[in-house]
Amino acid sequence: MSSALAVALAWTATRRPATDEPSRWAAPLHRLQSGHLGDYVAFALARMTLLTVFLW
Repeated sequence: MSSALAVALAWTATRRPATDEPSRWAAPLHRLQSGHLGDYVAFALARMTLLTVFLW
């Protein structure tokens, strides 16, 4: 069942027309992430912090 869902989502993602602008819900995330190395480090640190808080 999960494999069929994964295949269906992958097929849908590859068949949609590509656009240069992000989706409406993803626009705030694209503004936060500029692509610099420091952004990746900051997001990784935030994820590790949240994971530690939730698992503590």
